[in-house]
Amino acid sequence: MADIEAFLQQLVPAIAMGCVYGALCAALSLVFGIMRVVNFAQGEFITAGMYFGVMLVLFLASFLQFNSFALALVAAILAFPVFFCFGVFLHKMLLSHVSGMKVIETTRDGGHQAQLIVTLGISLLLQNVFLMMFGSRPQSITSDISSQAWALGTNDLMIFVNKGRVIVTIIVVAVVFLMYQFLRKTDLGARMRGAADKPTAATYVGIDVDRHYGIAFGLSCGITALVGVLMATFYPVGPFVGFEFIIVLYAGVVLGGMGSFIGAFWGGLTIGVIQQMASLIVPLQLQNVLVFLIFLTLLVLRPQGFFGNNAARL
Repeated sequence: MADIEAFLQQLVPAIAMGCVYGALCAALSLVFGIMRVVNFAQGEFITAGMYFGVMLVLFLASFLQFNSFALALVAAILAFPVFFCFGVFLHKMLLSHVSGMKVIETTRDGGHQAQLIVTLGISLLLQNVFLMMFGSRPQSITSDISSQAWALGTNDLMIFVNKGRVIVTIIVVAVVFLMYQFLRKTDLGARMRGAADKPTAATYVGIDVDRHYGIAFGLSCGITALVGVLMATFYPVGPFVGFEFIIVLYAGVVLGGMGSFIGAFWGGLTIGVIQQMASLIVPLQLQNVLVFLIFLTLLVLRPQGFFGNNAARL
């Protein structure tokens, strides 16, 4: 009974963290699936969102008498439009020159080498900006809810569920669901999928491919920052914390299926659960080793990923 209780106690936060990974992978797949850009700066967008949440909560707490967790929710809501605009601006200033129709038509590799260099440069620049502005000391959003838990079960079998993690999980799943419905049910979502599937054909029917690429990048940044703010309520942020996630996130995107938005969520969820549950059987230092062993095994069995389809994207 004690072993079952320990397993369940580890499984609940593993699912919560897996949902966070899934939301981040889904955001990453918007760039990977629509723009066909490998964005090495995605980890730094997570860090930026976390710092945004920490700083905004400190600012709001100076004149609003609310719980820090409630202020973090406000910060998460505000982070989406702020970072959406930032993403659109960054695309227009930098990424539009190494992606889009002109690059696809005039380069042999679709501009992928230039994209890698640009996104890596953005990553290194942001890391050093964070280090200069905030220092190397880890910071987080502390609140009572983040340290409180619900007790579930009986005297023989009882597990404790962190209240803050449950709320964060519900929000990130809702965000992924709403974005999936947006991509599937709205006219703008249909145009974005058209720009992803057949960019040249989309241009012929009047779709501004480069503009929709910018919107996709903005949405990716907005979702990433929103999730980053929520992560700051239970995960400390430092200048280089984004690097801890980027490789794992790409593994989730590939496992879910290249170009599949909902597949990226399930891939990230799977990777997150495996990573968190791995601590039951291997030392902490070997967590990611086990993750990638299982990841490679799953790819051998299903190379296209869970929802992979060579003929369709998103």
